[in-house]
Amino acid sequence: MKAQFPHAVRSGWTVTDFFGGLSKHKAGLELYGLSTLLLTTVLWSILGSVIQASNADQLVDSYLFESSETFSGATFPIQHTFLLKWPVFWLQSLIGLNHLSFVLSTVFVVLATVIGLILLIRRIERRSSVRGLIYLGLSSVLLMTPTVPYSGALLPTNFAMLTTRNVEYLVYIFAVLLIIKSKSLGSRQFIGGTLILWVLFLSDGLFPPLSIGGAALVFAASFVYKKFSLRSFALKWLTAGIVAYGVSLIALKILAWVLPGRFNGDSSPYSFISTIHDAGLAILYAVLGLLTNYGANPVHESRTLSEIPHTFASEMMSGKFFGYLINILLFFLAVFAICMLLRLVFRQKQTGEERRIIIDSNMTILAVALIASSAVAFAIFNTTKHYYLVDSRYLTIFLFAGVITTALMFSTKQIPFKYVQIGAICLTLAVLSGVYASVTSYHDNKRVNTEISERNEMIATVLSRKKVDVLVGDYWRVLPIKLASQNQQKVMPLATCTVPRNVLTSSAWQPDLKSVSFAYLLSYDGSASDYPLCSLQDVTTAFGKPSYIEVIRGRAENPIEVLLLYNSTR
Repeated sequence: MKAQFPHAVRSGWTVTDFFGGLSKHKAGLELYGLSTLLLTTVLWSILGSVIQASNADQLVDSYLFESSETFSGATFPIQHTFLLKWPVFWLQSLIGLNHLSFVLSTVFVVLATVIGLILLIRRIERRSSVRGLIYLGLSSVLLMTPTVPYSGALLPTNFAMLTTRNVEYLVYIFAVLLIIKSKSLGSRQFIGGTLILWVLFLSDGLFPPLSIGGAALVFAASFVYKKFSLRSFALKWLTAGIVAYGVSLIALKILAWVLPGRFNGDSSPYSFISTIHDAGLAILYAVLGLLTNYGANPVHESRTLSEIPHTFASEMMSGKFFGYLINILLFFLAVFAICMLLRLVFRQKQTGEERRIIIDSNMTILAVALIASSAVAFAIFNTTKHYYLVDSRYLTIFLFAGVITTALMFSTKQIPFKYVQIGAICLTLAVLSGVYASVTSYHDNKRVNTEISERNEMIATVLSRKKVDVLVGDYWRVLPIKLASQNQQKVMPLATCTVPRNVLTSSAWQPDLKSVSFAYLLSYDGSASDYPLCSLQDVTTAFGKPSYIEVIRGRAENPIEVLLLYNSTR
């Protein structure tokens, strides 16, 4: 029965009148939700890219494409080459490496990711009003997902960074969909899906275990529960993953032989946990990481467990309260949808209708694949030792699994329009709360980063005035200074106080310092990264006595940051 909208029972305009009016047009609510999602995505991606403008990881790959000399001497981490985004880095270098180009390229990859999700939602849900609700919910989730785990952090949390995983997830989903649609191992879809997985595996070492582990998990479950259609898919997926991974390893070996020294790093950056304490921390932060990826973690700023109660109270008493409340509900709705889907898929006895909808639907099989990949990501997170507080990005696959599974659940339910109205109102309020959270987070991070940004500008000015050829120092500092100098300043990033980096660098950035003027950036107040706290003696032992010392912060008798100038006049 078609939903009927009640006539107004009192004079005056109401919020429900607005949403009711939207829905009188076939795609009214969908257009509202879609425009809200796209506009808010542009907002938080711009804010996030501005925050990341002083992040060396955001800058370095693009700078490695700034010239043929730099690229020919570039060294990439074997675990995360970002091969998939090399065309973006190259195009950006052609446009020009500046603040605007980094913002535009970041917004581009973020919008591509969100638009991909929109297309998947449209493929699943046929009703425009329900699609509008899902878009509003996704807007709220993405707005409330922080750019960084806490103010001043270097590592990203959301998609708003060119050199983090965003569009890669869509490529992964597209590859899995091709494998789902393939009829045999020799079909075009299977070969295409395998080739895409191969490129993705070359680009990012996270995806081989997600794909191969997820396929193995689905195969095991389909074998136990005797689901032959899923077993067939799982075998094809597992075959594609193993072939793609094997060929990617061979390709990397060949590249390392043809281009020696251009791909460095360990195959895995993390070791396995060895204590119960590590296991407990991993489980806690894994759950918090899932919530963070759903914009539902009000304690993501807490750096210690003791800070959690105070942070929770502070966040839930702010303008972010309603956004967190709605997103927590959306998170548990996603968990419920996942449980219901798995129950229906693996139930021993099903009706004919359930078999048609659940088992034979490509999107349902995709959801099962993403759920399995999420389970593998969760398991890896819990069994490896790393800085759990800032590593929720390793669990982002759950966001895609949750959104797609929730859309699948909605697609099978009749939703009275009064509930659609109520949902639209609540989600609109959550979006407004999310806008407040996103803008507040931006200002908090800008405030924390202000001093470093001012130092970078000052250093760029000093180096330009003194005509210094090369700036030597902490990787996390010298690359943002290069950007602040409008790319006029050459840099030499270091891994330790005196040793140049051997990854995410270029031989073109490592000149003979005896033949050029250079400045060493020495900070006494530490670094937000793992860069060591260096002393003047460390530097002079390696490079000798400087010809001049320029104080950047502090006083001559008690400096905070200085430039040590070598082979340079004042």
